[in-house]
Order: sequence, then C-alpha cells, then structure tokens
Amino acid sequence: MTGVQRLVRGFQLPQFSLKKLHKNEKGLTLIELLAVIVILAIIAAIAVPSITGIIGKTKKESHRANAQLIIDGARYKITVEDFKANEGDDQKITLKDIVDDGFLEKNPVDPQGNGTDKYDETNSFVLVKKNATNANKLDYYITLKSNGGAKTYFDGVKEDTIKTAPIGPTP
Repeated sequence: MTGVQRLVRGFQLPQFSLKKLHKNEKGLTLIELLAVIVILAIIAAIAVPSITGIIGKTKKESHRANAQLIIDGARYKITVEDFKANEGDDQKITLKDIVDDGFLEKNPVDPQGNGTDKYDETNSFVLVKKNATNANKLDYYITLKSNGGAKTYFDGVKEDTIKTAPIGPTP
C-alpha cells in the first residue's frame, strides 16, 4: 500500500448528529425579536404614507380619465347626430343620454365611492359650445358629480384643461 492510499483509507468523514445540532440551538432572544419588530415598524411608517399618496393620486387620475371618456362619448353622439351649432347655441348632453344612446357601454365607476357607486347620470353632463374664434370647431365642457350630486369633481371644465384642472373633494 502506498502512502496516499493509506491516507485516503484512514480518512473518515465527521459524524453529524441532528440531535446534537438541535440541542445547541436556543432560538431567537427577546432582544433579537424586538429588533426585528422595530425594523418592521420603521418600514411600515415609511411605506404607509407613500401608499396613501399613491392611492389618492390614482383616484384623481381616474376622475380625469373618466371625464375624458364621457367627453369622447358626447363627441361621438354629436358626430352621429350631425350637430350644427348656431351662434350662441349650446347643447347639454347628460351622462344618461350618452349611455342610453349607446355611446358609452355603461356609467363609469366613481373612484371615490365604495366600488359600485357611479357618477350622477343627470347632474353629470357635457356642455357643447360653438368655438368663439373658429365656427367649424366645437368646445366641450364637463361637469362631473358623484351619485346624488353631493360632490362635484369637475364643474364646467374645458376639455383641453382636464389634465391640469383641480379636482373637487377627495379623501
């Protein structure tokens, strides 16, 4: 037998015993547990206000998108019905008219509501006016109210200012 063979032959792997390994573990100390809880509390204190701000901003953007959707429905209604505005003539198109005539599939959900609330169908409307400087152009103004009309999100806001217009009551 060579020297290498003797070394390899005499080598044995250490014996591991699961009982010995578990016997030496003591678990988390109270200090370690408190440290973990404090770290989680700090993370929560940072995250909760950020998430609340994101939710509020999302609701506002949803109102803007819904307002534009309703204006587009009114625009389609005007196009199909071949609206010709005379000098000084305005046409008020309610959300109910837009939905009933099939230019919107349904009344959009009010993001400020409980998930099933819709916008007020009679108090939410689009006012269509002849443009003062271009007789071939129409201007669209939206008034958007909560169900029952208690909250007004937009009040006569012109279409091209929806993205920057302030939105009414939000939580």
